[in-house]
Amino acid sequence: MKKVIIIFFVLVGIRYNATSQIMKDPEGLKLQENATNAIYNLDFESSSKYIEALEKKFPHHPVVPLFKAYEIYWKDMPLNPDSENYNTYENELIEAAEKAEALYEKEKTPEATFYALSAHSLLTKLYGDENRFVKTINEASIAYNYLKEGFKIQEEYPEFYLYTGLYDFYRERYPESHPTIKPLIWLFAKGDIQKGLQELKIAATKAVLTKPEANKYLMIIYLKYLDEPDSALPFIEKLTISYPDNLYFSMLYVENLLVLKQYEKATPYIEKLKEDPNPYFRMAGEVFTGINFEKNIKDEKNASLYYNKAIETSEFLSWSAKNYISFAYAGLARIAIKNGDKRAARKNYRKAVKYAQYDAVKEEAGEYLGY
Repeated sequence: MKKVIIIFFVLVGIRYNATSQIMKDPEGLKLQENATNAIYNLDFESSSKYIEALEKKFPHHPVVPLFKAYEIYWKDMPLNPDSENYNTYENELIEAAEKAEALYEKEKTPEATFYALSAHSLLTKLYGDENRFVKTINEASIAYNYLKEGFKIQEEYPEFYLYTGLYDFYRERYPESHPTIKPLIWLFAKGDIQKGLQELKIAATKAVLTKPEANKYLMIIYLKYLDEPDSALPFIEKLTISYPDNLYFSMLYVENLLVLKQYEKATPYIEKLKEDPNPYFRMAGEVFTGINFEKNIKDEKNASLYYNKAIETSEFLSWSAKNYISFAYAGLARIAIKNGDKRAARKNYRKAVKYAQYDAVKEEAGEYLGY
């Protein structure tokens, strides 16, 4: 039951920060846009200045704690309970939710709906990651009510297309990958995969503040769910060009390039990831190096070396940050098969399934293991 209620908000928690007051104020709108771009490019010195200016101009609005939380999220990526600012992040979201509710009660505008939807969606994801069942259910229920309002006004307010698009897609596609929830999915209104894709594309072109998220999810959907890497590439290329210092986007870009076997193009990004002090990005760079050695250079010894190095680097990362480790274990399994070590292959494929978040690795492992 928990998975059914939180699915769309834990998996596709979204960030949007706009108010009717800001939307009517050119300076406030520009500050918000600048803060968003600075955060996405990991330029926190600039983003802090923009947020400070917003706080002076709109001291009692949820836009301020939402931006502060958003800044923490990207600064401490991957954010987990052991992160230094984790409690601060939660507190900022709670404050944003409280202020958003007050704003909504006062004016009930589409902009106020976005504040409430954003705050409660992010709290749903936070509590879902922590397995705090009661809080997760409560936040998801509130967020879902605001989402239903968004469907009614999305044509007038294009920013809503991000939410509605994600809902329409995941409502239908997620149960295909997670059949155990199918008996309960009827609790949600039906979606439409193609409609969801179209809605996301509208957000990716017509929206302003939600445009990066729309492009990101379109890339993820086409690459990881629909197995269309050529369709995925333009979306992540836009983000990589717009936000060259965002290593998360670089990481997704490399993944896409490797699937397309564009190894040379991926190399400089891989090297940048490997050199980063953040173990999350360094781990990804090591996994990608292993893939390059295995599939491009055909050097199984060095491939195994980097796969194992990535596994070691990931030791202290939270479970939710270990998706790329499934690639490492799958690579070790393939190498074991080539070396005739069936026992090691089975062992590594089982570990790959444990950490995999998407279908490709699960299907590869399942085929070998007979699932």
